[in-house]
Amino acid sequence: MQRAGAVEEEAQARVADTSPEGQSALLAAARQSPSGPLPAFVMARAEPSFRERQDLLYPLHRDAVAQRATAALDAQAVTVGNHIFLVRSGRRRRAGSGPTS
Repeated sequence: MQRAGAVEEEAQARVADTSPEGQSALLAAARQSPSGPLPAFVMARAEPSFRERQDLLYPLHRDAVAQRATAALDAQAVTVGNHIFLVRSGRRRRAGSGPTS
């Protein structure tokens, strides 16, 4: 069981994350977090729309920092420049919101 102070600190951190300053700080931290390539099924569907495969080399962030930044914006995915941030892969998708695996 958490002590009252820890619960209050956690609640304050969540409120701070959703403020404009908190969101900016989280997105800046998320841009510096580890990233990987787009999934193969995304690449396969997107390639015909691009002249060069290298145009699809967007950094995809899925770690805890990216998830926190995305959650602070109450979104499933966020893009900033060419960076893509996603919530954890186990999050339930809405009907019709894309492929499932």
